[in-house]
Amino acid sequence: LQAGSGRFELESGRLKSTALEVTFGGAKVKLAGSVVEPHALAGLDLKVAVQGQELAELSKFFGRSIAPVGPYQAQARIGGSFSALNISGLDASAGRAAQNVRVRGQIDDANNRRGVQLALNAKLTDTVAAGRLFGIDLPRLPAAKVSTKFSVLDRNYVFDDVQLVLGRTSVSGRISLLPGEPRPRVNASLSGALVDLSELPFSTDARGGSSPLPAADIDADLKFDRVVLGKGQVLNAVNGNLRLMAGAIELKQFGAAVVGASITLDGTIKDPVALAGIDLKFGASLTRGNGLAALTGMPMDGLPPFTANGKLTDVPDGYAFTNFTVASKAATVTGSGTLISGPKRYKI
Repeated sequence: LQAGSGRFELESGRLKSTALEVTFGGAKVKLAGSVVEPHALAGLDLKVAVQGQELAELSKFFGRSIAPVGPYQAQARIGGSFSALNISGLDASAGRAAQNVRVRGQIDDANNRRGVQLALNAKLTDTVAAGRLFGIDLPRLPAAKVSTKFSVLDRNYVFDDVQLVLGRTSVSGRISLLPGEPRPRVNASLSGALVDLSELPFSTDARGGSSPLPAADIDADLKFDRVVLGKGQVLNAVNGNLRLMAGAIELKQFGAAVVGASITLDGTIKDPVALAGIDLKFGASLTRGNGLAALTGMPMDGLPPFTANGKLTDVPDGYAFTNFTVASKAATVTGSGTLISGPKRYKI
């Protein structure tokens, strides 16, 4: 301890403190209140305020080294007992103008993570440094702002009223996380005006390849007005239900559109990275081909308007279509077939 002052009073086993101030690890701590059972650290009713110029200095005092964060402050009322701490009126913040976090709210039982109701706000310009703070390897991402209401319900970590701005991406909604083995489970309902995947790096899997898939089971309802893909192609709308279970994708009424064309998919893709194990029912329509040409890089500008539906599966070096129907003003064609990719051309 670097300094300390204040007043203690012990009366009939009850401990009271008035204007107690202690300095350690660069932090100034103010404490006022009472403890009904000091020997058991129970019957707490304390007001606590902490502030300092560098959170890393305080962390070092408790035996943990972290990267410099900047100034910090916190205040709260602590009740209950040392084995079941009740925290109310919490208001804590740390960081500088460019990178900071603020937490407000209450926790009914901090030891057992019960009754957690917190409002979180964060601003990040250096995600690598932010990841190091929590012992997580985060890639370098665009500058981000996020706000949410966080609670814990039956072992589920729930993020309500999520508002995320990540570079050009803007997303809102609800996310819940259930930790577990072999993979955590995530449920999400997300919407937004723009999702720009071209700004995000791909993770690297154990084989040294590029794998965009998270190590979690996901059930997500999505509704995005515009999606920019990794190579800059643009989808005008993406919406529907997407499930990622044990590395396989299941789609339900999952739709995507470009200028002049749209498609709806239902079914599964067992290996999304290799685009293998495909079993999808589809319905598509086209009014003009320029949007599809921009997406695929193939000369489709001259395609006439049509609608199509059927079932798509994969075969070696290509795809198979069954129960296939294509209808235009001129004709309707039904049947089945395969599309095989060769070294210089396609075989139908």
